[in-house]
Amino acid sequence: MTYDYPENVTGILSGFQYVNSITEGIFAASMILVVFVVAFLSIKFGGFKSQQAFAAASFISMIMSIGFLVLGLVAPVVLIVSVILSIAGIVWLWFGDKVEY
Repeated sequence: MTYDYPENVTGILSGFQYVNSITEGIFAASMILVVFVVAFLSIKFGGFKSQQAFAAASFISMIMSIGFLVLGLVAPVVLIVSVILSIAGIVWLWFGDKVEY
């Protein structure tokens, strides 16, 4: 496959748009996933509980997906999935200590 040379890349946003067009929309969604994993592991190994780390990482990825949706880098389904994960993280945070495993 051949791609056009990036002649109109003048800033970070146009660079993201160019890379996202080459990867057919996977670049921004994978960035959100990577930020989620890095945030979760950083918070988890920072001494917090798993439910706290999951809730914080899902909130961070939700904010990031809102920004990428506004910029037109991700599809709305990515935002919907991140909102569902944030809600699940909040529910787990509220009821995680009350449930015995």
